[in-house]
Amino acid sequence: ALLEPSAGLGHLAVPARALGAVVQCVELSAPLAEVLERKGLEVTRGDFLELAPTLAGAFDRVAMNPPFERGADERHVRVAFGCLRPGGRLVSVVTPRTAELLADELGGHVEPLPEGSFQGPGVYRTTSVRCALLVVERPAAD
Repeated sequence: ALLEPSAGLGHLAVPARALGAVVQCVELSAPLAEVLERKGLEVTRGDFLELAPTLAGAFDRVAMNPPFERGADERHVRVAFGCLRPGGRLVSVVTPRTAELLADELGGHVEPLPEGSFQGPGVYRTTSVRCALLVVERPAAD
């Protein structure tokens, strides 16, 4: 099972489902949740940070592009990490600072993304924020 918290338009969830993943989205915005539902995705409506305790340890994978404002990406990734089962993997778009911090702390690795990765046609929100891809795995149970 794969979780996309703060799923927005489902740009991560839709391709994951196409590859055969069972996907659960969480979305706070009612209009965006409706878009996700029209795409046939399972959606839990609400604030991911508030709902996370009910999702703890429930997912094999988390794919996310969290909000970045005021360091929110760090908090969202930390909370989402708790949603993984032992042996699960989280992949997230984050700021380079957050990527380095959490890769060191959680034992993951960082893939830098090219400058301007989220600018141009077809992108939901254009941003010039530098980004990196953080990949971390929850240790397997003993």
